[in-house]
Amino acid sequence: MQPLLNPVDQRQSDLVWIKRWNAFRRPLTSGAVVAVKSPTDPGCVLIKRVVALEGDAMETRDADSCHTIPQGHLWVEGENASNSRDSNLFGPIPQGLVMGQATHIVWPPHRWGHLEVTLSPDQIARRTRRKEE
Repeated sequence: MQPLLNPVDQRQSDLVWIKRWNAFRRPLTSGAVVAVKSPTDPGCVLIKRVVALEGDAMETRDADSCHTIPQGHLWVEGENASNSRDSNLFGPIPQGLVMGQATHIVWPPHRWGHLEVTLSPDQIARRTRRKEE
């Protein structure tokens, strides 16, 4: 999730607060930062941003294909497009892989702060929202 987390000029890794309860009590929204079990390596936890929800259509970063997000799935992407294992690689992921929502950076102290729920202009341009919104 560089540059949002673990900026290149930083010696320590960021630690984030994960709200596990939130991910199951309220629906996730586009732009939320989440912790997910990797669909290709279940022992690995990834931090990614939710870009598209079920029913949305999402074009891959390389414009190679377009995916309609099936029911119970999400499209997630990292911030570093050139070096990210995300839905552009493995497609939509089941919502059951979401472990919680990352809401704050809690370490190191000089980086304390809220993680914004937002999408980049590129992510917005590649997504087609479902009709009921």
